[in-house]
Amino acid sequence: MRFNFLEEKKQAAVNWSRIFFTVLMAIIILLPTLHYLNLYTEQRELKRETAAIEDQLAEIRDERMEFEELKRRIEYLNILGEEIISARYYWDQVILEQGYVIPELLTLRNLEIQENGIHLSGIADNNDPVISLINQMENSDFFFNVKIEGLDRTQEVNFKLNARINGRGE
Repeated sequence: MRFNFLEEKKQAAVNWSRIFFTVLMAIIILLPTLHYLNLYTEQRELKRETAAIEDQLAEIRDERMEFEELKRRIEYLNILGEEIISARYYWDQVILEQGYVIPELLTLRNLEIQENGIHLSGIADNNDPVISLINQMENSDFFFNVKIEGLDRTQEVNFKLNARINGRGE
């Protein structure tokens, strides 16, 4: 009997099919995972961008609302300016004329000019200055349709007058 104490050198056999199968399985598992991670990071980035755009849109909406409000105010002021220009009243001349027609013994408490009318209230010592005021206003080129609204006699005479204003004092 013979014994061989020398080791036989066995060649390591490479099992290429097993290596190929293992690499293929790793690729099959890693590719969807990497694709999922890529999609997940893109989704987070898109959410951040969406939030930033929504913030910008909110600011733009606020600015647009402010713009629309200012636009309405400008339109209102333009219309108001056109109305004032079209009314063609010379308020400074009307007030100056009012200063000429007020008698000496009469004191105005309130003078309001609205649209094409003037409203006066005041006090006088007696009825004569009030009558004089009405006559002088009717004789003026600036006023017409002068009416007494109220006349109260206590120690002094309290009166309220309304009159219409001519456009140019003609």
